Amino acid sequence: MCGNNSQSTDMSADQVRAGLRTLLASPVFMTSPSIQRFLAFIVEAKLANSASPLKAYTLGVEVFGRPAGFDPEKDSIVRVSASRLRKMLDAYYQGEGRGEPVRILLRKGSYIPEFATPPATHDANTLGGERIRVTVERLQRIGGSAAQDYLAAGLTDELVATLSGYGNNLTVVRATIDQIPDGLPESSQPRLEYRLRGSVRSHADELRVCVELEDGTTRGVIWSETFTGRLSTESLFDMQERVARKLASTVLGPHGVLCRSLKRKPIALLGTYLAICRYHEYEERFSPAFHLSARNELEHAVRAEPDCADAWAVLADVYLGEALFGFNPTDPLPALMDKCVATAQRAIALEPQNVMANYIYAMALFYTKDKPQFLSMAEHCLRLAPHHPDNLAVTGMHLALAGDWKRGLTLVEEAMRLNPFHPTWCHLVPSLHHLHFGQYPEALAALGRFSQLDFFPVQTNLAVIHGYLGNPTEAKISLQHMFRLWPESRHRMLEILAFWFPFEDMAVVFAEGLAKAGFQSDGPA
Repeated sequence: MCGNNSQSTDMSADQVRAGLRTLLASPVFMTSPSIQRFLAFIVEAKLANSASPLKAYTLGVEVFGRPAGFDPEKDSIVRVSASRLRKMLDAYYQGEGRGEPVRILLRKGSYIPEFATPPATHDANTLGGERIRVTVERLQRIGGSAAQDYLAAGLTDELVATLSGYGNNLTVVRATIDQIPDGLPESSQPRLEYRLRGSVRSHADELRVCVELEDGTTRGVIWSETFTGRLSTESLFDMQERVARKLASTVLGPHGVLCRSLKRKPIALLGTYLAICRYHEYEERFSPAFHLSARNELEHAVRAEPDCADAWAVLADVYLGEALFGFNPTDPLPALMDKCVATAQRAIALEPQNVMANYIYAMALFYTKDKPQFLSMAEHCLRLAPHHPDNLAVTGMHLALAGDWKRGLTLVEEAMRLNPFHPTWCHLVPSLHHLHFGQYPEALAALGRFSQLDFFPVQTNLAVIHGYLGNPTEAKISLQHMFRLWPESRHRMLEILAFWFPFEDMAVVFAEGLAKAGFQSDGPA
């Protein structure tokens, strides 16, 4: 864990305490008050030059509130917490705390911290500063039943996640076959561009994945290969890593990133892997039926494999979808958001650098109206993954809706530049910006080409815009389209708007626009 840190003996107590305060205020540690108390206690004990070494019994009683008869051999709270603290320190200094001048270390087998300066850093992944983009097309199912489409969707997204572990100069984005990228100016394109496409064929428990890599400039195929394995998590993860390493070797050369090991923890159970694939299908199809299937399988998965951070992260997003869109409601909104927050926090505690878990947690803080905590978490997300398109888009949109319109728009535009196959909802952000400032023609221009799209947030926005513009025919069409796609909203629209837009009076802007469009609180006029 300590790597090449240089232990310092002349570091002042004030320097250590300043580093401790910064560390404890980070989102990695804010999700766990007990670990915060643990770390603060052992640091202060070390700074006080206590003559007696810290014992598990003392920590159990003083930090974790165990009774006087506490037996560390029977109750492992101190050992487990120390192990978790080591992982959290490691994650913090690899990510947000990379540039901190003071490092607090806790060696295995000891409860006495050490203080060190960070090692010199060398970026082995810059390739002369050139940025590389790999666009991964959705794998196509060949043969088998249509019910196996979810496996192709899930494998595609898992492959994107695996490839994304290969360095900051590499941007990996996902595209479905029917998406058409927006035109981008030549200057905004990365220096190197590649496309990965392929197919999935399954028979009994055997799986075969064929992939090919195309040079984005010459359109020539520069690599193709077939990978086979059994339908098990061990085989699936092995296949993902083999594809990733082969592609990295072809695109990035024999040095640098190939020396890095992937640090994604393999999923142990096949059921958990397939449940995550169901989530990717829901994300792609976005309907109550797919939401229900994903939620049911993921809730079963986290019970069967409770230490899988990825499963907890996507389940938090499923709960958020239930809250935002009324899909398959189970709990009142406050209880549902408590469950969403706790689920995201569980994912972060298991894997502090899980990008999705962090930005879903930030979103949950936004919708629970905890603006200071949301803003702090948003900054953490941006430091954690500054080139991750989904992270930039999600965080940027919510920063804009929290009042920082300029910065939020800039982040969303950067996400769209990095990923020309960005989701359609990215275009909602400039439209919402214009709506907020009463610029209705500009708001319509941002969404006009999506008027026929079967995506209800777009239709909701279009109905509002046409209401303000005094276009009754277009407003009626958008309302009808919205209710056909999203019947859940018919009798809950005002409640939904208040939840969607907790800041900047946007709920009022939408309610008035919908009223002008002909919508009444108990249904359409």
